[in-house]
Parts: sequence; structure tokens; C-alpha cells
Amino acid sequence: MNLLVFIISGIAVGMLIPLIPVYTAVLNRFTGGLYNSAPIIFGIGLVLTIGLKVLLTREVIWPVQVVKAPWYSFMGGAILAIYLLLTPLLLPRLGVGLTISLIVFGQLLMAVLIDHVGLFGNDTFPLNWPRAGGLLLIAIGVWLLKK
Repeated sequence: MNLLVFIISGIAVGMLIPLIPVYTAVLNRFTGGLYNSAPIIFGIGLVLTIGLKVLLTREVIWPVQVVKAPWYSFMGGAILAIYLLLTPLLLPRLGVGLTISLIVFGQLLMAVLIDHVGLFGNDTFPLNWPRAGGLLLIAIGVWLLKK
């Protein structure tokens, strides 16, 4: 695939992320609350990912190598649960735009930290003035959305 396809795919996935808490908030109204809707959403995700795995690989079993993975490699599920449980609480207080912009800013802060330190075996990309300037511009944008 060429770079443009990856860039467009990244933007498309990014456009889907703000819909998660919005749809969750809607489902909350019909299920009696967040603690009822979250397991439904995770269940749908589980069924879809298993279905895609079977469809694309024709395999039903999970890789044996998963037991060799370090404990922290499973934290994505916990982080997703925190995101799913917290964002619908923020939306009515902050609005979708500010909530998502704060989340994106937090994502970029963590990404820059991971790059700078080379966490989890990633290559290092030291924090420099252009990168710090980019973070500052995004922080200004978040601040402007608050106005």
C-alpha cells in the first residue's frame, strides 16, 4: 500500500474514535447505565474480532505464543475500558469537541514520551523544539476549544 492509503486510513480511524463515547452514551439510556452498556460494547467487539480472525485466517484457535507475552501487553484492554467508562461521563460536562481534543492531546503527550524514552522497546525520537512546538500549538487549540 502506498503512504496516502495509510494516511487516509489513519484519519478515518481517528474520525471513528469520537463516536465511541457518543454511541455509548446513547446505549446507556436504553440499558440503564454505563455499567450495563460497557459489557455489551465489549461483547460486540469480541464477537467482531473473533469473526474477522476466522474469516481472514480460517483459524479458530488463539496463538499459543500469547502465554509468553509480558503482563503489561494486555493493558490495552484495561485502558480501553477506562476510556469507554470515562468519556461518556465527560461528554455532557465538556462537550464532544473539548472532550476528544483533551483525549487527543493526552495521546500525543504520551506518544512523545514513549518516543523520547523509547518505552517498551520502541525506537527513540528525542523531544526537540519542533516537536515541543507542535505540542504547544495543540495545547493552544485545546484551550481555544474551551472558549
